[in-house]
Amino acid sequence: MLSDLKSLLRDQLGLPSWAVLAAAGIVAHFVVNALLRKPMTSGWGLLGPLVVGIAIESWEIWVHYRNIGLFAPGNDPLLVILGRHGLDVLVMLAVPLGIVIIGALAAR
Repeated sequence: MLSDLKSLLRDQLGLPSWAVLAAAGIVAHFVVNALLRKPMTSGWGLLGPLVVGIAIESWEIWVHYRNIGLFAPGNDPLLVILGRHGLDVLVMLAVPLGIVIIGALAAR
């Protein structure tokens, strides 16, 4: 689902995939903070991008490797696969984490 959205935004608007992931992380952060009625600089909002990122990347790994398997000949080692998808989760967390850090520094 998000991979289709990433492809659409990347192809139609010329956005890189990391920009789409960062935007999805910001939206998830704002939605969780709004649902919990916390300020936008609250650390609780980081749960949104984390959960969404892990869910999306797990789905992408499952869709990509369900027919051939993770350990099929010619595939990257498992740690490389997990690292590559883990970076996408970190990209989703980067901007919301920056918002939380700036909010914490401004509160001092």
